[in-house]
Amino acid sequence: MANEVEGAYVFDFDDTLIKRQKLARFFGLLGGIKRRTQIIQGLTLEEVAQLNISHVRVNEHINGLLEETNFEFHARRSVFPWVKNYLEKLAESGVHIYGATGRSNKAEWVDMTEKTLEVGEVQHLFMDIFYTPHGESTSTSKIHVLRELGTKYKKVKFFDDDPRTVLRVAKSLSGVEVEYMFHTLTSLLVPAESLANQPNVKYFNSGR
Repeated sequence: MANEVEGAYVFDFDDTLIKRQKLARFFGLLGGIKRRTQIIQGLTLEEVAQLNISHVRVNEHINGLLEETNFEFHARRSVFPWVKNYLEKLAESGVHIYGATGRSNKAEWVDMTEKTLEVGEVQHLFMDIFYTPHGESTSTSKIHVLRELGTKYKKVKFFDDDPRTVLRVAKSLSGVEVEYMFHTLTSLLVPAESLANQPNVKYFNSGR
């Protein structure tokens, strides 16, 4: 059990700690805009309790041209310049830092992601990193991570740039503080009032 003065801060990676290309943001918007009018539902307490997801590295290879292309785009990304100083201050204050990413838990993805974090000089600051297995939704994977950490820490805070994930996590886990990393393009995926109506969501300010 973590000390009471500590908490778990859980970070998404792409466009939260790791800069995503503007083109990738645009295509992400195109992919999600058709579903913008759909109501994002949270999981019930029973559904959250029943989640059983393995986030560990698996020795499976990248499969197909689409995944290869996606992998190459991700491999070119780098940690935002402000991240190192921000995470170091958190660690010094006694916060335990975790990663929860929608990136695949396949070995090549894990190795590439950890290399990016090493180049950004922040990999050593993470207590653990949780990846998303094939066939599992990103938001559900993150909800499971947050639920598990919530059994070990008095305070759990989650950081993400995707407003759909932010909203689903906030609705599913009312006890988790959710910090929304705003980007103009991806913000169009969810009506602003939907986030404003969630009491456990606030906009992220790194102080950069």
